[in-house]
Amino acid sequence: MSAVPGQLRAYARRAQVQGWVITRYSGGHLKWQPPGGRAVFTPVSPSGGNRSVDNVLAKLRRAGLK
Repeated sequence: MSAVPGQLRAYARRAQVQGWVITRYSGGHLKWQPPGGRAVFTPVSPSGGNRSVDNVLAKLRRAGLK
């Protein structure tokens, strides 16, 4: 969980409760693997302010994060 940036930690905890597996991937990305779904790759630290974080969260919601 230490690899997850601060602004995404609450969502990472929520994802893990829902059965997602989060791992560090090569190239400085995180791999968010939902149960029975396709993996989502996100940057380890979204740059560009809140908009980048919002884009990452939208990507995770589309993959099934509640």
